[in-house]
Amino acid sequence: MNLSPFAIFKIYHSVFLHFSTEYDYQKYMGKTAYTEEAFNSRQDKYSWVKLSREFATKDADFFEYYFSWLFYTKDKWVTTKSIFEDQARFQLEWLNYSKKHLDNFGMDMIKITGYDAKVIFQKLQYGDIHYQTILILNKFTNIIDHMNKELAGMPVWDLKYKKLKKFQPFYEAQQPMNEMMYRKLITEKQCPAY
Repeated sequence: MNLSPFAIFKIYHSVFLHFSTEYDYQKYMGKTAYTEEAFNSRQDKYSWVKLSREFATKDADFFEYYFSWLFYTKDKWVTTKSIFEDQARFQLEWLNYSKKHLDNFGMDMIKITGYDAKVIFQKLQYGDIHYQTILILNKFTNIIDHMNKELAGMPVWDLKYKKLKKFQPFYEAQQPMNEMMYRKLITEKQCPAY
């Protein structure tokens, strides 16, 4: 079913609030006080009309995850232009990692040779390990909070920490995680809290 431009904008607006304020998307189920009248008076309204046509086959789950991914990966304002431009990159990244997420997780766990928060964060920053690996690992070990105990106060980490915590629920909703599948790939040396 084709979502209306306003319905897509409401998802975008809710995700924006989730990443930029204390608003909790999951707690409020994406509901905000933004009205259709306010939407109709927006100067960029027709960009959302175009977006609804471009993504006519996509459902609300796609938009929730896609917008949250954009806010996670961007260090700048997310505009309708960046929504169009980054869609191909999103599809490629999502498909490349997610189709073989267990294999990719296993390969990344080999690269994590011990538990050193600075080293793990450096590998994450340089793309040596995928952010999805950290999110999967966090589901079972709470590694993000453990890393925060050592890295809190580093401006780059503080921003990444906030984004990872905000993105985690969207990722878990899209990627079901069976602990038994991952348990054998996580060692105590890699994450003592496990």
